[in-house]
Amino acid sequence: LQKDLRIRCIFGLAYGSGARPFELAKLKPGDICAKSGTIYIRNSKGGKDRYTNLPEGLIGDLREYYTTIRSIKSEWLFPGANPQNSIDPESFGAIYRRVKKQMNLNDPSCFYTFRHSFATHLMEDGADIRTISEVMGHSSVEQTMRYILVTKKRIGSIRSPFDTLPKVGDLC
Repeated sequence: LQKDLRIRCIFGLAYGSGARPFELAKLKPGDICAKSGTIYIRNSKGGKDRYTNLPEGLIGDLREYYTTIRSIKSEWLFPGANPQNSIDPESFGAIYRRVKKQMNLNDPSCFYTFRHSFATHLMEDGADIRTISEVMGHSSVEQTMRYILVTKKRIGSIRSPFDTLPKVGDLC
């Protein structure tokens, strides 16, 4: 049960916050704030600190998971085999591949797919590109654009400028 809960928390945070694997590995319980719905990412790419969002639906699982690991006395949310160290970020990919194999999934996805999906789904839900760029820790919007997958849903929701033109009968 604890192992499944741990995997749920890892996958939930990866998809729900858009954090990079090395950022997830370095999370400490104190970096998560349920009250504000944020996660503090320390020393991210380029040495920057930032905030990203905490999935509200994951708060209960995170609390339960933390209760199960609190006795380990590690400073890390995801301790490694040696509790003095955090989990190796490469372990997330190994866990993902193992779960995919157990589920007989043969698609080309990888652990980083959670991050790509986070950005794409934020865009589909109407978040502006600058906000997405900020929560993903990018220094420019151009970096964020490579994560955004153009989907039929997104294309279908765009109103053509032609449809905003006055009709012939409306001109008289």
